[in-house]
Amino acid sequence: MSKIYIHQPDFLPSLNFFQRSKISDFFVVLDDVQFNRRGWTNRDLIKTQKGSEKITVPVKYMPRKISLIKDIKISYETDWIKDLTKKIEHNYSKADNFLNIFRLLNLEFNKKHKKLIDLNLNLIKSIFSLFDIKTKIYFSSKLKSNSVKSEKILELCKILKCDEYITGQGSKNYLDVKKFEKNKIKVNFDIEFKRKYKQLNGKFIENLSVIDYLFNCYNGLEKNKLSNE
Repeated sequence: MSKIYIHQPDFLPSLNFFQRSKISDFFVVLDDVQFNRRGWTNRDLIKTQKGSEKITVPVKYMPRKISLIKDIKISYETDWIKDLTKKIEHNYSKADNFLNIFRLLNLEFNKKHKKLIDLNLNLIKSIFSLFDIKTKIYFSSKLKSNSVKSEKILELCKILKCDEYITGQGSKNYLDVKKFEKNKIKVNFDIEFKRKYKQLNGKFIENLSVIDYLFNCYNGLEKNKLSNE
């Protein structure tokens, strides 16, 4: 049975993203859909002494009708790299694995990628390596799917001849599960990272950016750290 995970190339996404990628045979980068300025493609959450706060990569304006994820450009009008790294350092400098993960992030930020997708994917691939994720990567724009929403996802599953589609609970809002069942494709909504792990700054907060876990728990000695045990 071939499993597929299809998702936007978000900025330093949560552990759910990496757990779903790891158990899948294929990860399809959903790059030919409209960029959501209120979504997570250019932002995520970290933990601070005040609770969770957003970290954001600013992007250049593009008219909504042509603002596909693969075309979104990063804005360098402000020194966001300095501001972002300063915020990360302030909140994670006391974490056990701060130096190695901070170097990884700094190296990628300072390449000053032109496009957001290049920054995000480079970071995702680096974290794939840390977690020993060898899932094959495809781009939806290269698979020539002309459908939208649920039909697009179904079409991508069929193009790669997959029997199981891995996704999150949010997909229930638009996914036509009956059509997947009719095409003998199982839809799995149940893959979530639920284990609590050591965090700085008090009470545990779930669904943060993966860097919260990496700073606090990843020491490089154990490749597979994505189980809930």
